[in-house]
Amino acid sequence: MYYGLTQRIQAFDIVDAVVDALGGGENAKKLLLETAMQETKLGAFRDPTEYCAGTGICQHDEMPFYDIVNRTRERHLDIIKNEFGIDMEKVKWRELENSPLLSFLACRLHYKLIPLSIPGTIDGRAAYWKKYYNTVDGKGTEEEYIRNARKV
Repeated sequence: MYYGLTQRIQAFDIVDAVVDALGGGENAKKLLLETAMQETKLGAFRDPTEYCAGTGICQHDEMPFYDIVNRTRERHLDIIKNEFGIDMEKVKWRELENSPLLSFLACRLHYKLIPLSIPGTIDGRAAYWKKYYNTVDGKGTEEEYIRNARKV
């Protein structure tokens, strides 16, 4: 295991805590776990490209990470401070590398910026991930996401 995890079950516990604090219900929990599964095999795959293709269990790029934090609503930043004792505005991008909590928080904040609801189906979440997380320029495909998500 990589990215600060010692056991796979830790990712599930962290995602539960993040979504319980920031909202989104079961669809958000599935989306976060599926995103991490797609990006790093839920912490089992170590990205060999040191800091140039993203960092952390959810593989955040540097500039988008800071953009996400800057665009996050104050009330969500306050929730994170109150629930986890973390000031996201002081978090440095490289800290995500070995903190699955920070990476999942950043992932949830990323998806909270999307005005559309998280889909309830795996196919819908695959399309949502591709459009809003991986983007059209990303290497990942919806089909690959679905295959990986079924392994969560």
